[in-house]
Amino acid sequence: MIRIPSIREEIEAQGHIYRYELLQRRLAKPSKAVAEGLGVDEDTRLLNLRCRHWAGRQVFQYENRWINPDSAPGASEQSFEDFGPNDWLINTVPYSNVDHEISAVSATRITAPVMDVPVATPLLQVRRLTSLHGIGVTAVTLLHPGHDYVLRSAHSTETSQT
Repeated sequence: MIRIPSIREEIEAQGHIYRYELLQRRLAKPSKAVAEGLGVDEDTRLLNLRCRHWAGRQVFQYENRWINPDSAPGASEQSFEDFGPNDWLINTVPYSNVDHEISAVSATRITAPVMDVPVATPLLQVRRLTSLHGIGVTAVTLLHPGHDYVLRSAHSTETSQT
């Protein structure tokens, strides 16, 4: 199991200054793949956010997130201009299931400028779906510079009794 980290906390824990940048906020119809992943009709309008998270002067993460407003109450009312959807969701919206798909990709002519890297630069791509009792909450694609990101996760099955 890979936990969902706070990207802000992750960057700050590495001693970097965190900065958030909202690139786009819109209500839009998702792609067929996103609609299927969230279990909604392709004509459903979802909240789409595209943003960058910086570690100092370097793009640490590009985030392309789709939020189902029906399963994330209050999301549509958030501007997400001053804080990212990651922290808001972690602190506001519960989830019961998380699916991750992790792959190595190369920066394309579309993603390279957003990541502030040359075309063909290795990137780590994380695709994540969250749901609450079978109802889709978010679908997100995260890109990280391949040379400067380590995916860490720890899971304990120990329980404590008092």
